[in-house]
Formats: sequence, structure tokens, C-alpha cells
Amino acid sequence: MNHSLPVFHHAPHAVGHTTLSRDWEEALDLWERLVRLPGVVAACVMPTHVHLLSAHDVLGPLRQAMGSYTQWRGHRRSRRGEPVWRPLEPPALVSTRRKVLTDQRYVHLNPCRAGIVSDPLQWPLSTHRDAVGLALPPRREPVHQPARFHRYVSGDPSVDVRGTPLPRVELDPDPERALLMLRRATASLTRSPRAALSRRGSSRSLFLRAARSLTRATNGQIAAAAGVTVRSVERVPRRITAAARVVERVAGDPRFAYLEDLELERVLRRSVR
Repeated sequence: MNHSLPVFHHAPHAVGHTTLSRDWEEALDLWERLVRLPGVVAACVMPTHVHLLSAHDVLGPLRQAMGSYTQWRGHRRSRRGEPVWRPLEPPALVSTRRKVLTDQRYVHLNPCRAGIVSDPLQWPLSTHRDAVGLALPPRREPVHQPARFHRYVSGDPSVDVRGTPLPRVELDPDPERALLMLRRATASLTRSPRAALSRRGSSRSLFLRAARSLTRATNGQIAAAAGVTVRSVERVPRRITAAARVVERVAGDPRFAYLEDLELERVLRRSVR
């Protein structure tokens, strides 16, 4: 860790027995507002609250982010003025490096201990993937020993007391199956809905680069998988990039699924019971 002490731990909660979002669009919007704050050490968006560890005192910017999310959500739902948050409490100060490490573990394990997912790598709205170098783009600096850090975080009764391994490359040699694996991995790594891979943007560009450089699929097969023309595929260089290697690494790992496969609506219904 190269940040200074103390670290500030915020935990804003939803008002009453409500959830902060009702679908992935709202959850992702809240996530982006949270991780754009300066000095993020760890972050996690849960159904009814969020956690933020920051190397800076971001009380003011966090309050502004919460307010802007409230306004955006109210406009989207046509329910302006609807309360979203409890009053923001002052942050807890984390003043030792050991406590910073244990607080990161606590934040990254929140979705597992709540029964939402069975491994910290499964939850996209957490900086655990970023910490171990498996998010594109990363929202925090990766740790120096990702495998060791992941074993430390995942070594919990809610996951596996022995810890779980990081993904290893298991890309299917069959071109059609490999393309399906790369589509899912790209969407998961970029925290994008499935439909984003059919639209112009960074997620589709990453998929095209990975498909062209990592598989034996024809340009026609890749074009069909991405919903683009063969000419568009031909313009993509075959050179393997570091980002494409990350896609390749997680393509066969079931912990990196489409957002829609996580059934957020079911999670939200259960969280308010």
C-alpha cells in the first residue's frame, strides 16, 4: 500500500427499509459516482448501503455524489424529491496499515457474507477485481501480490476457509465457443450490460481485439458475434494487448458472468425482507 494514513471509511445507508437501486442501470450509475471520488482504496455497492475506503477526506464530495445520484434517480423514476439516503455519518478513521487491510477484506467480503454471491470475484460492484488486476479499466491500483491478497480475502466461511484461486487461462479451442466465452468475459470485466457489446464503444472494441488476436475464428464469425461488418473486424489489429490477455484469463471462469445472470432484481427483493 502506498497511500498515507489515516484512511477514511464511509458507509452511507438507504433510508428506511428501501434499496438504493432497482436495476443494473441505477446500480452502475451509483457505482460510477462512488469510484470517481479521489483516493479510492476500496469500495462496494450493496443493495441497501455502500462502503468507501478513501485515502482522502471526501465527506463533501461524497455528499455531493449522493445528492446527484438522488436527483438522477428521481428524474429517471419520475419521482423527484423521494428520499434515498439516511443522514451521512462522519467517517471512521483507520489509522494502521493492518486495519486498512482488514477493512478492505471486510468491504470486499460484504456481498459474500450477505449471501449475494459465493466468491468476492463474482460481485462486479466491488473493487476486489480491481485490486487483483481483473477489471477494465481498474478503479484502484492493483496490489503487489494479487494471488496472496485474494486468498486472504476469500479465506472466509462465507466463501472457502482455504481461500479460492484466481482465474487461469482456459479458453476453449473451438472458435464459436471461444467467442461466446470472450463476449461474457469482456462484459464482466468492463462492468457492462450484455447489450453494450452490440453498440459502438470501448467494450465492443475490446471484444473485437480479443477475438481477433486470441481465437481462430474467421472474420465473419467475429463480425456475427459482435454485430458489425466484416470490414470493421478487418480494421482491428491482431496484436495481443495486455487488456486482451486479461479477457483471455477470465474467459473460462464462471465467477465472471454477465450482469444479467446475477439476477439483481431477485437480490433486491430478498434484501428488503
